[in-house]
Amino acid sequence: MLKISKLTDYAIIILRHIVINKKNKYSAATLSEEIKLNTPTVSKLLKLLAKANILTSFRGIEGGYTLIKRAADISMLDVSYAIDGKYGLTDCSIENKEDCKNLSICPLVNKWQILSDLFKDILGAISLEDIININSKSGFYEIVSDRLKQEVPV
Repeated sequence: MLKISKLTDYAIIILRHIVINKKNKYSAATLSEEIKLNTPTVSKLLKLLAKANILTSFRGIEGGYTLIKRAADISMLDVSYAIDGKYGLTDCSIENKEDCKNLSICPLVNKWQILSDLFKDILGAISLEDIININSKSGFYEIVSDRLKQEVPV
């Protein structure tokens, strides 16, 4: 079954907390205490988000992590890739599709690639700001529909 990993979910919770509270910098310990996740997990996620240029870190007593981009410019695909790396719905729908043992005989390779790309397009169309502000299926559908209409490939 396809699902967002627990670590990606936690990363989104962390980013949401940073955006909503508008505090200048957060340490792993402070975030851990405020969102009730253990410090090693929060620290690991902050480092991965910084490596992906979603957050930046500052060293020292006044140090911590802060957003590099606006919440509207951080897609759920960005966060998911930062935490879990690149993926597809099946082995043949990721960038290294040569890893699939059945590539030469499977009649569905192109179909899975199309569906995997569509799933990525949907995650790419939903921003952190959307996650914070939209509370209904219809709200997400409207946002995704509008954004993907502008990007329909030929």
